[in-house]
Amino acid sequence: MIEGSQDIADGGRVECDVCIVGGGPAGITLARELETSGARILLLEAGGLHYRKRAQALLDGTVEGDSYPRLRDTRFAGLGGASELWAGWCRPLDAIDFAVRDWVPSSGWPIGRDALDPFYHRAHLACGLARPDYDASSWEARSGRRRLAVADTSLTTSIFHVSPQRFGRAYRRALEESPTIRVLLEAVALRCHAAPASDRIERLAAATLDGRRFDVHAAQFVLATGGVENARLLLLSGEQPATAIGNERGLVGKYFTEHAFLEPGAFVPADAATDLSFYFPLRTADMPDGAAAVS
Repeated sequence: MIEGSQDIADGGRVECDVCIVGGGPAGITLARELETSGARILLLEAGGLHYRKRAQALLDGTVEGDSYPRLRDTRFAGLGGASELWAGWCRPLDAIDFAVRDWVPSSGWPIGRDALDPFYHRAHLACGLARPDYDASSWEARSGRRRLAVADTSLTTSIFHVSPQRFGRAYRRALEESPTIRVLLEAVALRCHAAPASDRIERLAAATLDGRRFDVHAAQFVLATGGVENARLLLLSGEQPATAIGNERGLVGKYFTEHAFLEPGAFVPADAATDLSFYFPLRTADMPDGAAAVS
């Protein structure tokens, strides 16, 4: 079910088995994955079903370093999160993204790309995409279009699947009708409280948009508010950043990265009749086997 926080009493207590903080793509997907587990699931969302200036202001912040749009302009405080704004361009991470690179300080993940491969099909279903095919040769064969014959091996062709799935709209009815998922709107997570001598969260302090405070108690908590808000919430969950939950090594929020804003150049073929059709979007209806739109 979906409900507002207006009936939560000041100083109240909400109990559940799993509390998911953040009603964007990650939070909604996880809640639906756990729906048949028998657990009582609480999905906390700071915004509502529609834009509210007061909720959107919660996403504001100061940007330092490279030029970047205002933080509250790139995201949405409401059910569906940033998916209500995104253009829907999707592709998996590349293997090199996980690798140790001598010229990139602190690079390397504890897992490889192959650890994620089994999950991309399910991610495509959640995002309203067709099967996860990102092989350019496969797309050539299926579309009948051809890439340019380029001798420079440093130039690669990347495939994107494009479907701007609005998670708040796509899954609203399923959330409303769910007997085990409770979506609480306009409920702002303020601070996580860990068990003594532990980083395990046992209680979450929250508030309504009109200032009433309440606590959420759960066996498990999941932070699904995105790279900026997850770090902000964790850093607020200590007397100082150095003692914040999960920040004993000072890494919370340190390696956040986003889209690079740059103009790499332009390609102008010497022959105006050069066939560039492979590089233009293909609609699902144009493919013989029901492929997703690509670019």
